[in-house]
Amino acid sequence: MVLQIRIVICLFLLLLVSCVKDVDFDQVDNIRLTPVFEGSFVYFDIEANQFVENGQEMISAGDLVKMDAVSESFSVNNLVRADFHFQFTNTISRNFEITLNFLDKNQEVLRALSYDIPASSGADVEVKDTVIFSGDSIGQLTSTVLLGMEIVLVDGTPGLTETSEGSVSMNSFVTIYLQVEDDK
Repeated sequence: MVLQIRIVICLFLLLLVSCVKDVDFDQVDNIRLTPVFEGSFVYFDIEANQFVENGQEMISAGDLVKMDAVSESFSVNNLVRADFHFQFTNTISRNFEITLNFLDKNQEVLRALSYDIPASSGADVEVKDTVIFSGDSIGQLTSTVLLGMEIVLVDGTPGLTETSEGSVSMNSFVTIYLQVEDDK
Protein backbone atom coordinates (compact mmCIF):
# COMPACT_ATOMS: atom_id res chain seq x y z
CA MET A 1 0.00 0.00 0.00
CA VAL A 2 2.80 2.39 0.90
CA LEU A 3 4.53 1.52 -2.36
CA GLN A 4 1.41 2.42 -4.33
CA ILE A 5 1.12 5.79 -2.58
CA ARG A 6 4.81 6.55 -3.35
CA ILE A 7 4.30 5.67 -7.02
CA VAL A 8 1.26 7.96 -7.24
CA ILE A 9 3.17 10.82 -5.56
CA CYS A 10 6.14 10.32 -7.91
CA LEU A 11 3.88 10.36 -10.96
CA PHE A 12 2.17 13.49 -9.69
CA LEU A 13 5.48 15.27 -9.13
CA LEU A 14 6.67 14.16 -12.56
CA LEU A 15 3.57 15.69 -14.13
CA LEU A 16 4.18 18.98 -12.28
CA VAL A 17 7.69 19.38 -13.63
CA SER A 18 7.16 17.95 -17.11
CA CYS A 19 7.34 20.19 -20.16
CA VAL A 20 4.27 22.11 -21.19
CA LYS A 21 4.06 23.88 -24.50
CA ASP A 22 3.26 27.57 -24.20
CA VAL A 23 -0.23 28.52 -25.28
CA ASP A 24 -0.47 31.42 -27.72
CA PHE A 25 -3.57 33.32 -26.60
CA ASP A 26 -3.07 35.85 -29.43
CA GLN A 27 -4.46 33.24 -31.83
CA VAL A 28 -7.92 34.14 -30.50
CA ASP A 29 -7.60 37.51 -32.28
CA ASN A 30 -7.77 35.73 -35.66
CA ILE A 31 -10.84 33.63 -35.03
CA ARG A 32 -13.42 33.04 -37.77
CA LEU A 33 -16.54 30.99 -37.15
CA THR A 34 -18.72 29.78 -40.03
CA PRO A 35 -21.80 28.17 -38.47
CA VAL A 36 -24.66 26.83 -40.59
CA PHE A 37 -28.20 26.72 -39.18
CA GLU A 38 -31.30 25.11 -40.59
CA GLY A 39 -34.82 25.75 -39.39
CA SER A 40 -38.47 25.89 -40.25
CA PHE A 41 -39.54 29.06 -42.04
CA VAL A 42 -43.22 29.52 -43.00
CA TYR A 43 -46.07 27.03 -43.19
CA PHE A 44 -49.69 27.20 -44.25
CA ASP A 45 -52.40 24.67 -45.04
CA ILE A 46 -55.68 26.01 -46.40
CA GLU A 47 -58.64 23.68 -46.86
CA ALA A 48 -60.69 24.04 -50.06
CA ASN A 49 -63.82 25.05 -48.16
CA GLN A 50 -61.94 27.98 -46.59
CA PHE A 51 -62.03 29.63 -50.03
CA VAL A 52 -65.84 29.81 -49.72
CA GLU A 53 -67.66 32.39 -47.67
CA ASN A 54 -71.45 32.70 -47.61
CA GLY A 55 -71.66 30.41 -50.65
CA GLN A 56 -69.29 32.58 -52.74
CA GLU A 57 -65.72 31.76 -53.75
CA MET A 58 -63.11 34.05 -52.26
CA ILE A 59 -60.52 34.96 -54.84
CA SER A 60 -57.55 35.23 -52.51
CA ALA A 61 -56.15 34.83 -49.03
CA GLY A 62 -53.06 36.41 -47.56
CA ASP A 63 -50.97 37.12 -44.52
CA LEU A 64 -47.96 39.10 -43.33
CA VAL A 65 -45.18 37.48 -41.29
CA LYS A 66 -42.58 39.45 -39.32
CA MET A 67 -38.97 38.70 -40.25
CA ASP A 68 -37.17 40.64 -37.52
CA ALA A 69 -34.34 38.11 -37.15
CA VAL A 70 -32.79 38.78 -40.58
CA SER A 71 -32.82 42.58 -40.17
CA GLU A 72 -31.13 42.67 -36.75
CA SER A 73 -27.54 43.95 -36.61
CA PHE A 74 -26.03 40.49 -35.97
CA SER A 75 -27.59 39.13 -39.18
CA VAL A 76 -26.76 42.26 -41.18
CA ASN A 77 -23.09 42.01 -40.13
CA ASN A 78 -22.61 38.24 -40.33
CA LEU A 79 -25.05 36.71 -42.83
CA VAL A 80 -23.22 35.30 -45.86
CA ARG A 81 -25.93 33.24 -47.51
CA ALA A 82 -29.49 32.03 -46.97
CA ASP A 83 -31.15 29.19 -48.90
CA PHE A 84 -34.96 29.16 -48.75
CA HIS A 85 -36.52 25.81 -49.63
CA PHE A 86 -40.21 25.86 -50.57
CA GLN A 87 -42.59 22.96 -51.18
CA PHE A 88 -46.15 23.63 -52.31
CA THR A 89 -48.75 20.85 -52.36
CA ASN A 90 -52.17 21.09 -54.00
CA THR A 91 -54.92 18.49 -53.63
CA ILE A 92 -57.70 20.82 -54.86
CA SER A 93 -58.92 20.52 -58.47
CA ARG A 94 -58.16 24.21 -59.11
CA ASN A 95 -55.05 26.17 -60.06
CA PHE A 96 -53.46 28.61 -57.62
CA GLU A 97 -51.00 31.48 -57.91
CA ILE A 98 -48.89 32.05 -54.83
CA THR A 99 -46.77 35.16 -54.37
CA LEU A 100 -44.23 35.73 -51.62
CA ASN A 101 -43.09 39.33 -51.24
CA PHE A 102 -40.04 40.26 -49.15
CA LEU A 103 -40.95 43.74 -47.84
CA ASP A 104 -38.84 46.49 -46.27
CA LYS A 105 -39.89 48.76 -43.37
CA ASN A 106 -41.97 50.91 -45.79
CA GLN A 107 -43.65 47.75 -47.15
CA GLU A 108 -41.91 48.23 -50.48
CA VAL A 109 -41.23 44.96 -52.33
CA LEU A 110 -37.53 44.09 -52.28
CA ARG A 111 -37.97 40.72 -53.94
CA ALA A 112 -41.02 38.85 -55.21
CA LEU A 113 -41.34 35.12 -55.74
CA SER A 114 -44.28 33.86 -57.80
CA TYR A 115 -45.45 30.28 -58.20
CA ASP A 116 -48.10 28.74 -60.45
CA ILE A 117 -49.52 25.71 -58.67
CA PRO A 118 -51.37 23.35 -61.06
CA ALA A 119 -54.74 21.82 -60.20
CA SER A 120 -54.88 18.35 -58.74
CA SER A 121 -56.48 15.60 -60.79
CA GLY A 122 -56.80 13.24 -57.85
CA ALA A 123 -53.14 13.00 -56.83
CA ASP A 124 -51.00 15.44 -54.86
CA VAL A 125 -49.41 18.08 -57.07
CA GLU A 126 -46.06 19.27 -55.72
CA VAL A 127 -43.98 22.27 -56.73
CA LYS A 128 -40.54 22.67 -55.17
CA ASP A 129 -38.11 25.55 -55.37
CA THR A 130 -34.93 26.76 -53.68
CA VAL A 131 -34.15 30.48 -53.61
CA ILE A 132 -30.65 31.56 -52.64
CA PHE A 133 -29.74 34.95 -51.23
CA SER A 134 -25.99 35.58 -51.45
CA GLY A 135 -23.59 38.28 -52.59
CA ASP A 136 -25.49 41.41 -53.61
CA SER A 137 -28.90 39.92 -52.83
CA ILE A 138 -28.03 39.54 -49.11
CA GLY A 139 -28.89 43.24 -48.76
CA GLN A 140 -32.42 42.51 -49.95
CA LEU A 141 -32.83 39.89 -47.27
CA THR A 142 -31.29 41.86 -44.40
CA SER A 143 -33.53 44.83 -45.28
CA THR A 144 -36.62 42.61 -45.13
CA VAL A 145 -38.90 43.13 -42.13
CA LEU A 146 -42.08 41.44 -43.44
CA LEU A 147 -42.95 38.56 -45.70
CA GLY A 148 -46.23 39.08 -47.54
CA MET A 149 -47.99 35.95 -48.76
CA GLU A 150 -50.87 35.94 -51.22
CA ILE A 151 -52.69 32.82 -52.37
CA VAL A 152 -54.93 33.44 -55.38
CA LEU A 153 -57.57 30.99 -56.56
CA VAL A 154 -57.40 31.07 -60.37
CA ASP A 155 -60.73 31.29 -62.27
CA GLY A 156 -61.95 27.92 -63.40
CA THR A 157 -64.10 24.93 -62.75
CA PRO A 158 -65.22 23.10 -60.78
CA GLY A 159 -66.50 25.78 -58.44
CA LEU A 160 -65.65 25.40 -54.77
CA THR A 161 -68.36 24.94 -52.12
CA GLU A 162 -68.52 24.53 -48.35
CA THR A 163 -68.22 20.75 -48.91
CA SER A 164 -65.24 20.87 -51.31
CA GLU A 165 -62.34 18.68 -50.27
CA GLY A 166 -58.59 19.04 -50.56
CA SER A 167 -56.11 21.68 -49.54
CA VAL A 168 -53.28 23.87 -50.76
CA SER A 169 -50.24 24.04 -48.51
CA MET A 170 -46.72 25.35 -48.27
CA ASN A 171 -43.88 23.97 -46.17
CA SER A 172 -40.58 25.79 -46.10
CA PHE A 173 -37.29 25.84 -44.29
CA VAL A 174 -34.20 27.99 -44.48
CA THR A 175 -30.49 27.21 -44.29
CA ILE A 176 -28.53 30.15 -42.89
CA TYR A 177 -24.77 30.52 -43.44
CA LEU A 178 -22.96 32.92 -41.11
CA GLN A 179 -19.40 34.14 -40.93
CA VAL A 180 -18.47 35.60 -37.55
CA GLU A 181 -15.05 37.23 -37.32
CA ASP A 182 -13.20 39.04 -34.57
CA ASP A 183 -13.42 42.79 -35.20
CA LYS A 184 -9.92 43.54 -33.79
